[in-house]
Order: sequence, then structure tokens, then C-alpha cells
Amino acid sequence: MPETTPDRLPSGADLAPGVLSDAGPGLRVLLAPNPGPMSLRGTQSYVIGPDGSCVIVDPGPEDETHLAALAALRPVLILITHRHADHTAGIDRLRELTGAPVRAASRTFCRAAGPLLDGETLRVGDQEIRVIATPGHTSDSLCFHVRAARAPGEDGGPDGGGSLLSGDTILGTGTTMLDHPDGTVADYLASLEKLAALAEAAKAPVTLLPAHGGLGGDLGVVVREYREHRLARLAEVRRAVTAMGDDGDAVTAAVYPDVPDGVRRAARLSIEAQLRYLRESRDG
Repeated sequence: MPETTPDRLPSGADLAPGVLSDAGPGLRVLLAPNPGPMSLRGTQSYVIGPDGSCVIVDPGPEDETHLAALAALRPVLILITHRHADHTAGIDRLRELTGAPVRAASRTFCRAAGPLLDGETLRVGDQEIRVIATPGHTSDSLCFHVRAARAPGEDGGPDGGGSLLSGDTILGTGTTMLDHPDGTVADYLASLEKLAALAEAAKAPVTLLPAHGGLGGDLGVVVREYREHRLARLAEVRRAVTAMGDDGDAVTAAVYPDVPDGVRRAARLSIEAQLRYLRESRDG
């Protein structure tokens, strides 16, 4: 049966652990049971292609029920968006269940296969997956642009629509943190520009499929909002530094006065990344 685009993609609130949901042509999503302040409702593992020849993106936590459900789809390859444990902890158990090799930007998370390369294209049935390096949240962050494969001999041309599996580079709810010192503002702004260029070159809107939060945003719209937010936050941090100096705790308290305890460390790391960016911009 041919794949069709669903009338409405599931929001983060619509997904339930253990229920495989349609996420667009050739794509399905399975929510892991690991809700929390940073993972929101949980990690969304994506399935590209049909059972028996599919690719899994982000196994998620080491949860036996979740991994068994993914293993039942008989994947032939496992891809990783970045190093954080809510995306990678299930790697070895899923590989044990399926025998599928694992590829990531970092060799640390590869199993029986080499690292993924920026610009590399993989093919899964009638879908192609283009690897896009998007450091900033972490240095090893990747996005995957999934779309209908070009026919043999078809010229390159602008990228046409499809979906972007954005990992934690862009979320479906809120904005992402920068995992200082590994994640940097300079890298993140460059990655947003890269994704903005992808959206601008596309022949149709690129659908956003993040690892956490709601599905179905328009990449071009969301990436613009993310860039505006990041620049506004930098301006806020700059004003705080002017008023009180660049002590990380003081600036965090000023910029994030009401941050919940569960995300306080993330806020502090993002502030440190921004302080570093401002220092380097000033010194440079």
C-alpha cells in the first residue's frame, strides 16, 4: 500500500508510549516512556521505511518494551542524532535484538559501521536520507532530511520538501539548550543558517520532526523563530553582563529568574555558552 501524508501529524501530546504512529510518507514515530524536564513527554524514535528494511533513528533509553517494539520492525540500520543518553542508551540492546549496525557522527556510538558524514545520502526503499551536520546543541549533532528518492539520472536541483528529523537541534516545544562547553553559540547559529538555507531552497515546505515535542512545524518558519530567539537571548545576556559582570550564576539568575529546578543546570550551561560567545566576539 502506498504511503500517504496524514491529514494531521500527531502532536507530542497525541503520542503514547508503545503506539506506533504515522509521521508522514515512509515515516513512523514511537514515543519512549522517558518523560522528564529535558525530554518533555519522552524521546521520539523514528522509523524510516517498511518493516524488514527500515532504519531506526534514535533508539532512545534502555527500556525493554520500547526497544522490543522497535526490534519487531526488523531494522537494517540504526542512526543517532547526537550523544545524549536519552537518544543513545538503547543502542547496544537494540543491536543485540536485531543485529543492525549503528552509525553516528561520533565513533563512540558506532557499531559495526563507520561514522556518518555531513552531506552523505542513504537510501531506504523509495526514500533517501541526507545527513546534515548541525553542531551547537552538541558538537556531534546531526539532522536527517528525508524525502522521496530521486529517479536515476534525475538532476540535483533544489531539495524538494520532505521531512527534517531534527533531533534536539530544533524541538517541537520550546527551544533547545546548548551543552557547554561541547555545544557552542557560534556553531548553533551557523547550523540554523544551514537549515534556513535548506528550507529556502526547497520546492515545498519541509516538515519538522523533532526528537521531543510536537510534530509537523514548517522548518522555514521555525528556524527563523529560533534564530530570532537566540539573538534576543544573547542581547539579554549582554545587558546582564553590562549590569553585573560575567559571573555565570548571577547572569543565569537574572536571565532565567523563574527557571524550574529540573532545567536549572541546562539554563546554566546555555548561559555559559553565551558568555563564551560574547567574550570571543569581544576579544576577536
